[in-house]
Amino acid sequence: MPNNRDEFSYKVRMRLRERAAFICTNPDCRGLTVKPHSDPEKSVVTGEASHIHAASENGPRYNPNQTPEERANIENAIWLCAVCADQVDKDAQKYPAELLKEWKLEHENWVAAEGMVAKIPVLQIKDIPGLSLPTEVGAQITGEDCDRFRERHLLLENVNRVSLFNLSVRLQLPEPIVSTRGIQIPPGIDVRFRPESLEWIASAQGTGSVQVLRPQRPTTNWTLELDHLPARMTIRIALLTIIDPMGSLLSMNGEEWGEGALRYYIEGRFFFEYRGERTQMPIVVPLNFEATTRALESLPAQPDFEPYTSILRAGRWG
Repeated sequence: MPNNRDEFSYKVRMRLRERAAFICTNPDCRGLTVKPHSDPEKSVVTGEASHIHAASENGPRYNPNQTPEERANIENAIWLCAVCADQVDKDAQKYPAELLKEWKLEHENWVAAEGMVAKIPVLQIKDIPGLSLPTEVGAQITGEDCDRFRERHLLLENVNRVSLFNLSVRLQLPEPIVSTRGIQIPPGIDVRFRPESLEWIASAQGTGSVQVLRPQRPTTNWTLELDHLPARMTIRIALLTIIDPMGSLLSMNGEEWGEGALRYYIEGRFFFEYRGERTQMPIVVPLNFEATTRALESLPAQPDFEPYTSILRAGRWG
């Protein structure tokens, strides 16, 4: 019976496993696929060169648009241990071609870098419709409350398979935060979320005195600090914001801030282990604010302010 499978050549198989460093490409496995044989002149290879798109019709993830040469090309190959190779072919819906290609790219980058270079975590603020009702008996929410306040959730998700350390970010928001509460904080993580307070300096002579007559106003600037965030973990903090009583931030238009200035954003940094050392990576999340509806939108996190300039760097305040 003729073989209608477009198999990989010996050269492709050898090059594929070398590029994978003989390690299973599945990031949740990464098992070594070679070990010593009882014969000192031999080795035992337990990995397989698997097809991303099937080698023949009716196979898992078969792509009819591929040519035979493309099916047998190293671009269509992924190195897996025997167990993972069996799993991905028996459940093609769970392991689509796009996922296998992502595994392969990430794995080869990991091998080339001799370790995992962490991705920027997901960091965003989401508007919540309505307000959370307090649990105390008799508590109520009025229409005036809904007009004055907005509930938003600050979400930080570590999408990596490695832990992140010493995360510190500063929030520059359009509305002051009047209260916060942690609604999803895994145990064992030291989380500090606090407002940036103004430093008051006073002096007095003789019998004179200086007295604070009122607490500081709610501020739009807050700092979030975590000692660490384990792999695949998420924290979520509820924020209650109020219309800026001074009205200063909402009234300024883009021209007053300067061309390219970013008025609202989250900015900070985090560390990860890389080649035995802790490496720092910056993070910036631009925020769009619609003053009329008070809607706050988080843009994707990025490693710097480009193409923007923060209001501080634009020279508005200093």
